[in-house]
Amino acid sequence: MVRIIVLSLLIPVTILGFKLSKWGIIDSSMWSNQAEYVLTNNLNQFDFSQAYGHPGGTIVEGLIFINRITNISFEDSLVIFLTLIGALLIAGVSILSYKITNNKFVWFSVLGLLTLNKMNDFVTPPSFVVSLSLLFLCIFTLYICLNKQVFSKKTIFFWVFIAGFSLATRLDISLIIIFSLLIILKLNQKINWPQLFYILFGLVVVFSLLNPFMWFMPIQHIKDLVYKITFHYSEYYPTYLRPSEILDFSILTFLSMFLSAFLIFKREKIASPIPINFLVVMLLITAFLYNVFLTARYQAPRYFKPLILIWETFLPIFIFSLLPLINFEFLKKEKSKKIALNIVSVFVVIILISYYLIYMWSAYSNSFSYVLA
Repeated sequence: MVRIIVLSLLIPVTILGFKLSKWGIIDSSMWSNQAEYVLTNNLNQFDFSQAYGHPGGTIVEGLIFINRITNISFEDSLVIFLTLIGALLIAGVSILSYKITNNKFVWFSVLGLLTLNKMNDFVTPPSFVVSLSLLFLCIFTLYICLNKQVFSKKTIFFWVFIAGFSLATRLDISLIIIFSLLIILKLNQKINWPQLFYILFGLVVVFSLLNPFMWFMPIQHIKDLVYKITFHYSEYYPTYLRPSEILDFSILTFLSMFLSAFLIFKREKIASPIPINFLVVMLLITAFLYNVFLTARYQAPRYFKPLILIWETFLPIFIFSLLPLINFEFLKKEKSKKIALNIVSVFVVIILISYYLIYMWSAYSNSFSYVLA
């Protein structure tokens, strides 16, 4: 287990740190400036055309903290912040996936898919962070649903902190997914009505603590957040995605959704590794959000990333729960069947990770040649 934890942290820190430092991230300068504006009380911190209104509070506070203790630039602070937060969340999801399935193939597949994910190249800092924090919250919720122990106070506190962290990073998508996960917890009888009240109260508290604009202008800031959401949906300059683009970044998501539907319809014959009500709620919320994103005037791949990461994390869980159903009847010995299953599992891991390795190599081959020269 120690080796899994170490590798779960070391691999994403190395790869994310390398990618972010060499190729950067969309809107990095805008968010670096926003942190400086907040620190110096510059009025540009309230500019809707810039970073204000997502709210991005966790990023602003994180950059200011790193800048103050290291005295490095806000641009470099952003690289460090995104690398560390990204690696911690990816490690958390990978480790939870292993604890849920007790399968190292699932762990390594999830680790590879999240670390190499090509959607990391199409996101802004808030989208990068909130996608991973909501994914962690989703897998943590799944872990709770599969755990027979009650939803303890410590578990509630941790769940609320991650959910509040997500809200303070990007409000719109976080509200929808958090609401869906609360429904799932209630359906699985993990929380009661009094606990739900305390959770909602806790979300408000954490959101306010991690969002500096809530400290001095809470009512106006909430109004501004609502305006920014509607601005992007109905007033922003029209930009539309082609069907080929949607298919390109959604192909693994669609495959995972197909397997989830298969498990729902075959639930009486095949045990699902994920509760059926969990899958139904996630399918419904995915259909709803895809409809919202594809009817907005401004369409961008990064809006889909939270959903894509969730379904791509489910995919290895589905696949490796179904693989043992292969009987390998041509093999007589149980040991031989186990070896055959492991060989097939290795090939599945290679195929899954190669999907993003090939993309990464084709996208950055020129840069790799320059770096290695």
